[in-house]
Amino acid sequence: MKTIILSIAIIAYSFSSISRDEQLPIDIYLGTTADFILFTGAKAIANTEISDITGNVESHMGAIAGYGPPTILDGTIQNTNYITAQALLDLASESSYEIATDISTGNINATGYNPVDDYIRRSLSSPVMKVLPVSDTNPVLNNIELSSSETFCATQAAADLITLYNELIAYPGGVTHPLVFGNGEVLSPGVYDIGGAQSISGILTMDGGGDPKSLFIIRGLGAFTSVAGATVVLTGNAKPENIFWVSSAAMSTGAGTTMKGTMVGGGGGAGAVSLGANTNHVGRMFTKLGAVSVGASSILAIPTGTPFFNLRSLSTFAMWSSGGALSDSASSDITGDVGTASGALAIAGTHNGAVYHPGIDYCALNPTTWIGEVSTVAENISNWTKGFPDSNIDVVINITPNDPLFSENIEMKNLSIATGASVSQTNESQIAVYGDFQNNGTYNPGNSTLAFKGDEIQNFSTNNTISVYNLTIDNDNSLNLLSGNIDIFNSLKLTTGDLITNYDHTIPNNNLVTFKSSATHTSFISEIENA
Repeated sequence: MKTIILSIAIIAYSFSSISRDEQLPIDIYLGTTADFILFTGAKAIANTEISDITGNVESHMGAIAGYGPPTILDGTIQNTNYITAQALLDLASESSYEIATDISTGNINATGYNPVDDYIRRSLSSPVMKVLPVSDTNPVLNNIELSSSETFCATQAAADLITLYNELIAYPGGVTHPLVFGNGEVLSPGVYDIGGAQSISGILTMDGGGDPKSLFIIRGLGAFTSVAGATVVLTGNAKPENIFWVSSAAMSTGAGTTMKGTMVGGGGGAGAVSLGANTNHVGRMFTKLGAVSVGASSILAIPTGTPFFNLRSLSTFAMWSSGGALSDSASSDITGDVGTASGALAIAGTHNGAVYHPGIDYCALNPTTWIGEVSTVAENISNWTKGFPDSNIDVVINITPNDPLFSENIEMKNLSIATGASVSQTNESQIAVYGDFQNNGTYNPGNSTLAFKGDEIQNFSTNNTISVYNLTIDNDNSLNLLSGNIDIFNSLKLTTGDLITNYDHTIPNNNLVTFKSSATHTSFISEIENA
């Protein structure tokens, strides 16, 4: 008997066999997973018997074995590439589930179990699904166990919250402010330090002075509260995404409060964060410890703009606790993702966003994908599925209405450019890659730099000849050209490490590095700094 752990989007109705040609009686978009019969995000897929399988077999992070002859596989095998990375995201978009399956025969068949109706973004549970041998008949699948498994890293989210809190506390230029804000006060942009419990009373006007990037940080060690009916008014282009209320104790709003900005509970004394009844809050609610709750008839919506601070994996969240329960009221309305790393989660009201239950921690599978919904501007957070990348987060570039244009420096782990997709740089920007680079599309370097800064050997592969303006290698373990050719139009800079071309004279037109000069400009190798 063999056991396969697979993550697969499934709607369970009565059916007699599963194959890639089967039409389930429900309209659901499966994206790149439409042709899969077996897929896992983080586990191995093994076949130990003579089997007949129709459909593709894929794993993003695990080994695949046992699908050669005499087993018949009518499909392809994909393993750890941009296709499997996209599959994770497509799976998440329609709700993905983890299923433990025992198989006693090569063919996968099923019959006679009840429909799963309310599936999107929810946790479902019943006994484990098994294939049971039945004499002279096909096996029977029954007793399904499903649990939500979005491609999300709870450990990373908790770390990102600590990073945000530390950045807010360390931000310079703080001035002392009395404990109470409001009562007709007009507050200018700045950093305000509170010596005790901070509160809002009456009307507080936050005036950005005409600057849409104006920043407000209100931080203190004591609890934060607002008096019932308190109102925060924004004027002068002040934006809710650039307002931060910081406390190392509990945070709450009184009934009927109109609130703006991100509420951040951090430090050793971080506690619960809550909205009182009938609160209208444009912002976010984060805490390191304690519950996060939204009261009756309250409205919570994340801001639409890009914040001053990089929220990383929390950029799409309205509610997050690294160590407590999440809840709302049946009459509340929430826009934005919600989740907790540890604690009960009960969202009963109207909710537009993803729900991340405790225990969902796919830390190795957390790419952010370019969707280009708003513009070509790579620095616009709304163009990414999971916010901006950093040196620990993979990037997948797919075909979209707007190809990304990078005009500022950015870091990322692995970079995958899909077939037909395009990436461009301008403004002498730098894309710093800390993992591998895989290009199946188009890369336009402009006058910018592609840098490799990992601490392990990095692989560079392209299915064509790629043009690079400046290529920088800052990695003691070197950059390894696996396939394709590189044309360098300005400079090759070897800060540390080497460029390993793997040139093979028997394949003379592959693994070439060519310096392209013109009548007015000569490409060159920069002075080697650590020879």
